[in-house]
Amino acid sequence: MSYELDRLGAYKCVVPAENSAAELRVGSKSYAVKVLDVSRTSFTIRVPNSILKRVRGKSTLRLAFASELCEVALDGEFTELNDFTNIVLLRVKDLTQIKMPGGFQFSFGTMFSLNQDPTFLLCLMLAFIAACFCLPGVGDQVGTAPKLSRAVNGAWSSFEKSYFP
Repeated sequence: MSYELDRLGAYKCVVPAENSAAELRVGSKSYAVKVLDVSRTSFTIRVPNSILKRVRGKSTLRLAFASELCEVALDGEFTELNDFTNIVLLRVKDLTQIKMPGGFQFSFGTMFSLNQDPTFLLCLMLAFIAACFCLPGVGDQVGTAPKLSRAVNGAWSSFEKSYFP
């Protein structure tokens, strides 16, 4: 059943003229083309007739469109205007590079937004409260300054003993 559904015609989306700019790479040369419509399996593009012979000679081409890079193959062509030809390109392989986060974000393992993560905000709030209780005026009146001072000194001394013998 899924095989039959997969063979059905793909839904085509018309691309507006202001978003239709693309780059077709034929061998080592790149050409500016217009994408007319897109489906999950193909593109319909408009190319100048001057480069049509080069496109016909290649088995696979590369199309860069809408921050996506695909390896495509010529499927069909039809002439609509005197200077341009509309051709159908089938998607062969997706070549879009996945951007890996680098630096500070990559060291956390799981990615989170510092301004929207509730855990980060909770830790920030607790650190602020602990800092307030450590202040000489507030901590002495409440009685928490000596206890927090002993806790920090104990943690630091155990850290020194374990890492700097």
